[in-house]
Amino acid sequence: MDMMLERLQGLQEDQLSSLASVVATCSLNEVLAEVGNHQRLHTTKIEPTVSDHGCYSSMDTSVSQVNEKILGSLKSVKRLKQSVDLYH
Repeated sequence: MDMMLERLQGLQEDQLSSLASVVATCSLNEVLAEVGNHQRLHTTKIEPTVSDHGCYSSMDTSVSQVNEKILGSLKSVKRLKQSVDLYH
């Protein structure tokens, strides 16, 4: 951890911003892959019926999970930046 903080201290502001973007993008890609897998598991070839409304709530849940994970990633990046700023 100390070694990582030492390396982060040497980064310029634009480099830290780029790192934050990479972390956020990687997290987003991971979440989107999870949602895609979830949707593939719950997709059927049967024509939708009136009873299939549960599908929509499942989709709403997936979107909510994506939003939560993105928010968590952004908070992690913010904490990382604050830690680095403390050492500068």
